[in-house]
Amino acid sequence: MKEFILDELQDFAVEMDEKYPNMNFGGCCVFASLFAKRMIDLIPTIKIVVEDRVTGNSCSIDDVRNNIENNTVNDWYDNGIDFTHVLIQFEYQGEIFWYDANGIHTDMVEFELVDGYLGILEALELVNDNEGWNPSFNRKDIPNIKRDIYNFHRRFKRSLDKSIKRSLDKSIKR
Repeated sequence: MKEFILDELQDFAVEMDEKYPNMNFGGCCVFASLFAKRMIDLIPTIKIVVEDRVTGNSCSIDDVRNNIENNTVNDWYDNGIDFTHVLIQFEYQGEIFWYDANGIHTDMVEFELVDGYLGILEALELVNDNEGWNPSFNRKDIPNIKRDIYNFHRRFKRSLDKSIKRSLDKSIKR
């Protein structure tokens, strides 16, 4: 089951990266927030994490959150957090994984994560802020990305239901 879930997520990331090659260059928060919102019912351990290679990670999201007035990228930056990259973190069968449009990451050696997590609604609000994100990402793709994530959720849920049913059928036959 674990391999099935990770393979499905990896395949979807490849699909998204091919369709939207600049997703992780200005659209990473779009992907993370829309994916988390849609998939939280199937992957309840989803969290949105932030990498900051600019300010030095001297503060946590929770510490800074109290000083945020407008929930904009620039507001966060002015309070000590730069959104170098935004990605999903989830736990499955006792292991922690990270996920973005490049796929599954099993270690964070390459990332410098800020302590704490963005809330899904908080991240969705940030996505609506057009300022401060890398302009390489075409924001006109957001409705299509939303649709693709919705369709993936439907496919993933059906596949998951079938996989669970097959597992149960095997255990009953034993």
